[in-house]
Amino acid sequence: MRNWRKIILKNERIYILPTTLGFYFLAIIFVLFVISLSYAHSLAFTTTFIFVSIVMTSAIYTHYNLANVKLLALKGPEGCFEGEDYSLVLTLENIGRGIKFDLLAKLDGQVSFKGVSLESQSKNDIILSLVGLKRGSYKIERITLTTSFPFGIFFSWVHIPVTKNFFIYPARGQAQHLPLLDIAREGNWTRYVKGKDEFLEHKKFENTDSWADVDWKAYARGKGLWTKCYSANPNLGYQIIFEQINGENFEIKLQNTCESLLSSATGNKYFSLKLPHYQNEYANGPEHLAICLGQLAKWEGKEVTL
Repeated sequence: MRNWRKIILKNERIYILPTTLGFYFLAIIFVLFVISLSYAHSLAFTTTFIFVSIVMTSAIYTHYNLANVKLLALKGPEGCFEGEDYSLVLTLENIGRGIKFDLLAKLDGQVSFKGVSLESQSKNDIILSLVGLKRGSYKIERITLTTSFPFGIFFSWVHIPVTKNFFIYPARGQAQHLPLLDIAREGNWTRYVKGKDEFLEHKKFENTDSWADVDWKAYARGKGLWTKCYSANPNLGYQIIFEQINGENFEIKLQNTCESLLSSATGNKYFSLKLPHYQNEYANGPEHLAICLGQLAKWEGKEVTL
């Protein structure tokens, strides 16, 4: 893990260039300077001197607006679903004496929506949302901190080295009904069970189901035919097999597999994912779910360095 407290923005790492407005401003100064020399007009000399002072002041303030800023932390989730925004939170600290104004974060052409200011010896967060990312695994190696304070004439930036990995999971699809399995730890096999001790869930009635298990109260309320599932074994789980998931194409099958995983993870039940190239053991909890979703994200997905 990177020691964030060592990342302090020094002056020699800060770059500065005129903005589009700055180039127009410099062009106006050049024209005023030519007029001043040509006509020896005192007002033109005065205006040129004032404009040059503004440019010099802007350059100094823009450059030092990034100095002595410390990156304390970079936080973000392990992943999000395709179509959602991935949000990063940068915690910055101003260890200098002056106030820092209008600091923005930039990554892969996307800029934080709102700039932040930092009082002397204070901390604040910048939220950077990445939109339009496709399914795959991503690695962030550097983030750019920018500012154009105070007049927007100059643009100053600094590259901050970071290390952050995350996934973009498949978009959520439609969950497929999966039978509950009794996880037999004897060897490498699984067997179906059906008990009568504890109610587990409802499932759509099938022709092979017993009429004795139909929830007639739900039918009387106009909700259709539903079968009540019971079990005497608390160690029940689901096995999500990609080849058995419905879908018109590869991506839709991935989306439906993703939603089936999320549905199986509810109620703290055990579940396992089986892909043509990968299979894991039965487990439960958010960490196991993240591992399974990560496998779906990486499968024939992009590996991108930002």
